[in-house]
Amino acid sequence: MCLLDASVVFDEVPVPWEPEDVRRIFDEKLTLLDGLATAFAGTGQGTLVFNTLPLPREWTAQLIGVRDRARLGAVWREAHARLLRLMDRHPALTVLDFDPLLGADLPLRDDRLGVYTHTEFSPEAHAAYAREVAHLLRAATGRAKKCLVLDLDNTVWGGILGDDGIEGIEVAGSYRGEAFRRLQRTARQVASQGVLLAAVSKNDLDPVREVLRSHPDMTLREDDFVRVVANWRPKHDNLRELAAELNLGVDSFVFADDSPYECGLVARELPDVAVVALDDEPALHVEKLLRDGSQ
Repeated sequence: MCLLDASVVFDEVPVPWEPEDVRRIFDEKLTLLDGLATAFAGTGQGTLVFNTLPLPREWTAQLIGVRDRARLGAVWREAHARLLRLMDRHPALTVLDFDPLLGADLPLRDDRLGVYTHTEFSPEAHAAYAREVAHLLRAATGRAKKCLVLDLDNTVWGGILGDDGIEGIEVAGSYRGEAFRRLQRTARQVASQGVLLAAVSKNDLDPVREVLRSHPDMTLREDDFVRVVANWRPKHDNLRELAAELNLGVDSFVFADDSPYECGLVARELPDVAVVALDDEPALHVEKLLRDGSQ
């Protein structure tokens, strides 16, 4: 792992500096990183990990003119695109894109640590980076998750099918319904890339199948699932049987459910299953599912 930050570039800009100075130095660094990747490939060992370099506001704010700030932004993004495309030339290289990690109020930098210890990332940013590297390690060692198992009531759709009926569940067309539709679209996107999708629900099977086959607003259909398990047995028993049917270990499963009881029971009985605990706010389902569970 070669952890990169903006100081790699800005430590070498002159004072005063302009966006073209940043372009020149970033070009030199990209040439250096390209050479490092080539040299690493010659060793035939493992994976080399770079990352994109988030641009702190400190540098953009030092430019007074709006056009100069825009030019710096363009220079930085163009360099990032070239850095990410190094993976096309070097199969042993992975470049983690840092920008998506900086949402949800994640601070990029702690100024005191940055000034006094030259630590350019905040502890929270370091933790987010470490989490992404852990996903890479799991995949490299054959421990990536292979099956996403979803509860149905208040997870895939809003409401309780047995109580509300097929016409009463929330799927789309309302503000809560759109949240469940977003979850379904996300699950289908993940499944399109080789992750197996299954459902385990405490419900009668026939109504569940009717929803999946004929409800006009459903994004997920029965054919999107490798298995749809709907009965009144304990979910951890259903998960064990599902693993046996799919010839997978339960450590390959991610299980998402809105019930704290069901999540706690599965976590206790099947500690190797990655449990994603959802709640009664469906707008947060996707964020919770993607934070770690789909990896």
